[in-house]
Amino acid sequence: MIAILVVLARHKKIKSIKDFLRLIFHTPSILKTIIITITFCAAALCVALIYGTPTGSHWYMMFAALPVMIIGGGVEEVGWRGFLQPALEKKFPFPISMMIVIPIWYTWHIPLWFLPSSNHYGDSLIGFAIMIVVWSFALAALYKVTESVFACVMYHAFVNSIGSVYDWNALFDKFPNEIGMYFYFGVLFVVSIIIWVLADKRNKQTV
Repeated sequence: MIAILVVLARHKKIKSIKDFLRLIFHTPSILKTIIITITFCAAALCVALIYGTPTGSHWYMMFAALPVMIIGGGVEEVGWRGFLQPALEKKFPFPISMMIVIPIWYTWHIPLWFLPSSNHYGDSLIGFAIMIVVWSFALAALYKVTESVFACVMYHAFVNSIGSVYDWNALFDKFPNEIGMYFYFGVLFVVSIIIWVLADKRNKQTV
């Protein structure tokens, strides 16, 4: 987020912190954004409830951890979906843009595998790669249909906060060993592409 702030200011895309905050919180349709974001979050929560491994923490920790997760993960969406993805889509088709964003986002997390105190320490790099691919499309679709960076921030943060109650690493960072997990990944991937295509078509018709 800080890097994007510096880049935008340097290229005179924003003139103040107020402009930067407007970029993050800009939401053309608040009600639609809330409904769609809650739907994305609810889908992730349902998968955790059905297939997740409880950490032993009380359920309310999921919401208590949300403010922390906004800072410890959610705000990075300002860079990925708020800046990089839209910038790439101005020059490349959507699939190519995704193929550029995905390895960058994946590489961003690699240092966590070498930190014993990290929640990713010792996890499967391949399993995490699968998760990154699917959620990259999901977040791109969420941004496309809502035009809201903050929606992506909240979705990312909520998914992370679920990890306070259910072990996401056991659920996603290894190859799924449940048919339901394959189903979830497949449906989320396909639905995200459909949402993006429909939203893109609608945006072009209104231009």
